[in-house]
Amino acid sequence: MSRAAVISKIALSVVAMTMCVAAQTNEGPRNFSGSNTTQIVNVNQSSSGYALKANTPSTHAVGAIFGAATATSGFTNGVWGRSFSPKGVGVRGEAMATASTGGTGSGVYGHANFNGFGVVGRIDSQDFSGAGVVAISGPSCCGVAAIFEQQASSSGEVLHAQTNFSGVVHRVLTLDNQGNVYLTGRGVTVFDKTGKQIEHLDVPEPWTANITFGGKDRDLLFITASKNVYGLKMRVAGARSVNASAR
Repeated sequence: MSRAAVISKIALSVVAMTMCVAAQTNEGPRNFSGSNTTQIVNVNQSSSGYALKANTPSTHAVGAIFGAATATSGFTNGVWGRSFSPKGVGVRGEAMATASTGGTGSGVYGHANFNGFGVVGRIDSQDFSGAGVVAISGPSCCGVAAIFEQQASSSGEVLHAQTNFSGVVHRVLTLDNQGNVYLTGRGVTVFDKTGKQIEHLDVPEPWTANITFGGKDRDLLFITASKNVYGLKMRVAGARSVNASAR
């Protein structure tokens, strides 16, 4: 190979390397549009990094990634995430504020503008286990796994969970003023704030459905079962609200 040919080959290699570097440099804003039935932009990462990473240092009301499904009908999703790993997460949000920056923050925030749900958890488990929504306190410190708070000026319930059984909606969960959770199903099972079962109330029927505290002092626990309604005088009272200072 002649010297000129070698120089030309080196020059081409330099150009190729320059193009590769240029592909990783910052570019201005771009808009993508199309009618593809699968995706408009496809990014694949086969290593341990991020397939797509977005960052904004702005302190204004912005988002590093914003997803909007603008159709007014149909099963549309602003952001859709999937994970096929037993330990994976489809969509993950982390609040990284520290004491030096004021703390708090929200890892995931859901907001319903009109007659909707801020956050919905659904379970389609094939082995009849799992949970639609789970709250867990981390192992590094302290805190409360879940807080349900209602503004004083609003109506509604502090805590409400329900199931649709035979076409009838039942309330299946309630909370007392000690933070204990009461679940119906077979009798009533009571868990404390840490998730430890502390009590089981036997009900002589195949299943229980609705449960709530009532009475003047909210210390009467009412339980509806398959055939009858039961009432129990309790040493605790039903929760009226969860104080924000509990955080």
